[in-house]
Amino acid sequence: VQPSDDFEIPTDCECESWSDNGACKNQPTSSPTKSGPGTSSPTKSGPVRRPNIIVMQPDDMSFFDEWTPPPNNPSKKNNTPLPTDGMTHLESLRTGGIQFMQAYTASPVCGTSRFSTITGKYPSRSISGRGDTSEEKKDVNIPSTKLEETDCTTNNLAVTFQNNGYRTGMVGKWHLSVLKDYTYTSAQTEVKKCGFDFVDGLYASNLGDLKNGEGGNNDDIFSHNMEWVTSEAIKFIDD
Repeated sequence: VQPSDDFEIPTDCECESWSDNGACKNQPTSSPTKSGPGTSSPTKSGPVRRPNIIVMQPDDMSFFDEWTPPPNNPSKKNNTPLPTDGMTHLESLRTGGIQFMQAYTASPVCGTSRFSTITGKYPSRSISGRGDTSEEKKDVNIPSTKLEETDCTTNNLAVTFQNNGYRTGMVGKWHLSVLKDYTYTSAQTEVKKCGFDFVDGLYASNLGDLKNGEGGNNDDIFSHNMEWVTSEAIKFIDD
């Protein structure tokens, strides 16, 4: 997500630089003032540079596979080895950003976990899942966990960013919308309804479903093309 250039917000403090572990360094301090009747504490207010924010959610990470900084390979032997020269750009995002050391997935399945990331809710609290009381809908699974009604239009991260002056974009796997009479353009439109200004490099559902006709899907052009997804993400970031 990208902030608007002319957006101003008040702030009581401003961090001038950040340490590798995400702590604020060189935070400006104001002189202490007396408080009491007829006095007030000064606050710093004015334009500040708000950060661009990138949320990346990979699928199918090995359970309890500890992080090993590049160029070390993942501990599981069947994992794809990392490049011998490391992943310097990805590593710089980790060291130059904020690490959440106790962030846990709300579900072990791709779509339901993605639902929780964007809404901040447990998958079992989805409107789509709670709206159907049939036996097969009681499990937390992908068919019953979609962004519908206010989960799509109001109560999610993308809409919140939009409402606060950010331009939002989405690339990659989605699997959070019910798609009928699928076309790539109609899928983009459905995702945009959930708070995104830019949608491309989109896998609307599982790759096999896109090829085999789930929900009217029949898109034989699709392959597992990460270069395409990356290219569209860079295009949005550079715009």
